[in-house]
Amino acid sequence: MKKWCKWFVGVLLVCSACSSTNNVECVVTEFEEEGVLVAKEHIIPEPILLPRYIGITGDYLYVYKEREKNMFVLFRLSDLSYIMETGSKGQGPHDFNLVDTRSFTPTEDGFKVIEAGSGHLKDVVVGDKGFRVRKSQRIFPKGVPSNGFYPLADSLYLSLGKMDGENEFTLIDVRSGNVEPVGLYPDWEGITERDEFMPFIVFLKRCAVHPSQNKFAAFYSKFKRFRIYDSKVNLLHDVRVQTEPYFTSFFDETEKWPVYYLGEPYVTQNLIFSLCSYNKTGKEGDSELHVWDWEGNPIACYSLGHSISLMTIDEKKGRVIAMDVMQDSLFYVYDLPEKILGRMCLKGR
Repeated sequence: MKKWCKWFVGVLLVCSACSSTNNVECVVTEFEEEGVLVAKEHIIPEPILLPRYIGITGDYLYVYKEREKNMFVLFRLSDLSYIMETGSKGQGPHDFNLVDTRSFTPTEDGFKVIEAGSGHLKDVVVGDKGFRVRKSQRIFPKGVPSNGFYPLADSLYLSLGKMDGENEFTLIDVRSGNVEPVGLYPDWEGITERDEFMPFIVFLKRCAVHPSQNKFAAFYSKFKRFRIYDSKVNLLHDVRVQTEPYFTSFFDETEKWPVYYLGEPYVTQNLIFSLCSYNKTGKEGDSELHVWDWEGNPIACYSLGHSISLMTIDEKKGRVIAMDVMQDSLFYVYDLPEKILGRMCLKGR
């Protein structure tokens, strides 16, 4: 009975924080839980210059960096101990040619990732001896540029729209070869009526696909909001986050535009984790970890105490592992609250 009451109270709190303006749009003014997560600093023995992505596969954590001869650094997940640099830059079958950081997809023994340079999808096996490319194949049809790559159900893949197009997304059917531009850009702040801005830049976003591959979430960088779509790109939830600070203006110089959602979101069966910052006029504030459910309800907001730009979730130990691109020799490690771990339905819990 007590568990039921706690669940019911939680639902009431979420509903009070998220007021709907229509059947899909929701305005968030508070989170069910707000607090501070305190980081444990883990020193990286060798600096990682310009990290672009941090991910987990099996018992390993890896960091992608694109400026050096070896493009990845491999760590043991259990204690974050350094293993090696791996993933040679080059054109060979086991080399990497500038990968698209939005396209990392974990597998049982490694990950898949698109090479932005060649348009090939590389199936990578990860082990103590480094990376081995098991298979490399071109997925995008000829003439279709790589612009994000997210696997959906029924042989469909989601990519973003063309830089000069009016559609926000592209659906690619690998069976039929059909390429379909879908979803017009939203008319937020009247931006679509202004000719001086390319919508592709203004509506810069990061997406994450539900484990079932039947829906995905898109978080916007220049707007403090996100959307959830089904696998056919039908809009399910449109969430405006009006928790301080929030501000959007396109009348200043481009470098003064605010930046909110950044890095790659992390998703589980029940929850979505997203990094939210507030960088404006060159001033960097502490990042927040926002936690949502797949109905767009605000579960939790945690201040991270640092300007975090990359993060992943270690589900085995229930912790966030994060990096600040300006701190090239540190991992920030945060323990997730038990309340969040309970909602994640982790194995063994």
